[in-house]
Amino acid sequence: MTDRITSLTERYSALGDDELRNISVTGGLTAEASELLQRELRRRGISDLGEYKEHLQRVDDTQAEKKRHALQRKEARIGLYLRVGYGVSFLGILAGLFALYVQHDERNGVGMIVASVILLPIVWVLSLARRLLWRLLLRP
Repeated sequence: MTDRITSLTERYSALGDDELRNISVTGGLTAEASELLQRELRRRGISDLGEYKEHLQRVDDTQAEKKRHALQRKEARIGLYLRVGYGVSFLGILAGLFALYVQHDERNGVGMIVASVILLPIVWVLSLARRLLWRLLLRP
């Protein structure tokens, strides 16, 4: 028991002020460890942790805001890719119809139409997968 108290006392005295504040704010300590931590904070003249809590909250808010902006940028790009993919697909359908009815090339016309129709759900699924992936990676 005394070894643990000595070990904690030495550990707390070796830590910097911000590290001690962080441990105190995050909590999860045993009663014994909390008492030793409070003793070390008092020894260093650190009594008010409210300002440090506010600082941590500002840092968290800033990081969350950066992630929100990054997610908005990613979603805008994904929307652009989606529109381009749909446009290419619809142009392929139109080109297939042109080849089929104007040029009377049934083989190429039907092939372009089928390929373009297959491209539509592929574009949609890929954009959905990218959107879900970025939302997972950049969640606040």
